[in-house]
Amino acid sequence: MRERRVSPRVEAGFSVAYVHFKKEDRPKTRTTVIYLQGQYAMAEALDISCGGMSLRTSKPYEVGSYFDMRFKLGDHTLKAVGRIVYVQEREDYTYSIGVKFLYMPEKDKLHLMGYIAAKLDTVYEPTPA
Repeated sequence: MRERRVSPRVEAGFSVAYVHFKKEDRPKTRTTVIYLQGQYAMAEALDISCGGMSLRTSKPYEVGSYFDMRFKLGDHTLKAVGRIVYVQEREDYTYSIGVKFLYMPEKDKLHLMGYIAAKLDTVYEPTPA
C-alpha cells in the first residue's frame, strides 16, 4: 500500500464514539446531532493525524461509507466526520478501519494539532494537501 499521509501520525489509545452511515443516509446539512442521537457505537483509536485516524472495530464497514465521530482529548470533546478509506482484518478477528477526516470544526482542528505537537514534542504545522 502506497503511503499517502501528509501529516505525522501518533499513537492514540483512546475511545471513539461513532455512527456509521452511507452517503445516501447522510442528512442534507452538516448538523447531524439530531439524526445520530442515541445510535453511537464504540471503537478504539489506534493512531491519529490531522488528516485522519485508524480505528479498531468489532466489525468491518464498507470502504467509501462514513463515520460521524466524537472523541475526547484531555478536557475537550472533538467532533469529526470522515470517510472510510481502508478496512483490514486483524489477527484478533477485529478490524482496522482507516478514516480520512472530511469535516472538523476549526477549534477542534486546533486542539488536535496541539495534541499531536505535544506527542511529537515539537511545534507542528500541517503540510497543505
